[in-house]
Amino acid sequence: MFAVKYYETPTGNIPLMKFLEKLVKEHKQKDIEQIQLYIKQLKLYGLEINNKFKPEAMKRLRGKICELRPDNKRILFFYQKGK
Repeated sequence: MFAVKYYETPTGNIPLMKFLEKLVKEHKQKDIEQIQLYIKQLKLYGLEINNKFKPEAMKRLRGKICELRPDNKRILFFYQKGK
């Protein structure tokens, strides 16, 4: 299992949570469930998500910066190997 930590600004804002709250207000439950599923699969498979879950679930953008690609949404993340 891989650790997933959400980015938090110095003021305590977590952009992904704000985005999910916006989707709740827009009644987009399917989008929320897709994002949660992809994050769960990222925790389970890490960078092997494309091979073990779904091809093109993740795309490497530059260096260690990647994006999860649930439907037409994009969730940026980066990874760090080791502790």
